[in-house]
Amino acid sequence: MPPRYFQTTGPGAGGLPGEAKEIDVSFVNWIFLFGALAVAGPVIAHLLAKPRFRRLPFTMLRFLRTGQVESQSRRKLRDLLILLLRCAIIVLLAMLFARPLLHVSAVPEKDGSVFFLGLDNSMSMAYSDADGSYFDRMVDEAVDYIRSAEANPGAPVFNICVLASGQWSRDLSREQALAEVKGIKVEPGGARIGDFLSSLIRANSVEGVPPSIRGQDARDTVRAARSNGKMSVAVLSDFTPDTLGQLVSVEEPAAVSKIDFRLITTKSPVDNCAIVDAPVVGLADGKLAINAAVVNYGQTEQNRRLTANLSSDRSDPVEIKLSSGQRRIYQVQVDVPEAGNEGLSLPVELRLSGKDGLQEDDTFYMAVSVPGRRDINVLLAGESVNQLFLLKTAIDTLSRMSPYSTLKTRQAPISELARSDLTWADVVVCSTIDDRLNTLGSDVQHFV
Repeated sequence: MPPRYFQTTGPGAGGLPGEAKEIDVSFVNWIFLFGALAVAGPVIAHLLAKPRFRRLPFTMLRFLRTGQVESQSRRKLRDLLILLLRCAIIVLLAMLFARPLLHVSAVPEKDGSVFFLGLDNSMSMAYSDADGSYFDRMVDEAVDYIRSAEANPGAPVFNICVLASGQWSRDLSREQALAEVKGIKVEPGGARIGDFLSSLIRANSVEGVPPSIRGQDARDTVRAARSNGKMSVAVLSDFTPDTLGQLVSVEEPAAVSKIDFRLITTKSPVDNCAIVDAPVVGLADGKLAINAAVVNYGQTEQNRRLTANLSSDRSDPVEIKLSSGQRRIYQVQVDVPEAGNEGLSLPVELRLSGKDGLQEDDTFYMAVSVPGRRDINVLLAGESVNQLFLLKTAIDTLSRMSPYSTLKTRQAPISELARSDLTWADVVVCSTIDDRLNTLGSDVQHFV
């Protein structure tokens, strides 16, 4: 892969991480810690307390002064020790009621390698040949890559992106990464390699590591790996033309220390023909016409048959002949039942005969809505019967062109209109306003 998409950085100097443990203390009922404020009571009592003296007769004043100094020193020391003991008892009782918990955990290594894996699980990876499917081979190679990944010297961190959906699984250990890879399934759609490259660029940006990486320790590991040149990228895909085309729009390379591309392909010529689109042309004479776009993605000529299946009805097969890389439109027609007044929603299946390496795109499913047929009665009322003759001719022509509705027309003079005429008609077209209409006005629901 050219350096337009990835840029290799040199390894940096990193020291060996030392073994350390992280100790943390938490409290279950931390509200009881406020009880430690009760130590203010003994302190205030100690400051306000006054020494008590007793008068004793004594004749030798010389010994009295020396004894008084020694007694006061011992008493102050004793009172201070008692004060500290009382305060300690109150604090310990508050901590016991708060129920402290001690957490001891090892500090994760922050000088290990970080691996970004882009795994293609798009529909094209379901292609199979004599050696099995592309997807199974991709999973096996991803498992080998993870198992052989070197930590150098800390614990490695794996970040896996499934390219069909662009979904990430971050901050994984080796065992978690292996389990994640084995749980990946093929998804419809193409590989979103552009989103994968954008995430790598954000991981190397000056703003820091993406916040989706769980935990401060994981972010520190990625930052250390980025600065020490230990970020490795591996992309496993069949690299279809659509996937390679997404790389053209990449404007900024992602700086990593190691790049590994593994092309999943077959040794034999690719054999694949697909139905990529199928718009409905129309419905006429009870037949539904569909234009199916068929593409030969393989390297061999395709000679197949295309049929449209509708419940128990099947269209006549259409012969398909496509050279490598060719795309053509083929029309199939299938009989549909009468829609009636309510309309129909019909499931239609387009299928290519035979088998190729990717059978999932040999069938195209679609739903077709057929409008119901409706008769619309139009009453043309003029001063004479033939006054609206040209309008009647135009309406009859439109009625013959529409397969979904029928316009039935009747002509009558305005002076001879009856309530039965308005009851029959859905639409009344009048050339003029007559007094007869005022009489029948109550039967008209809408007037334009």
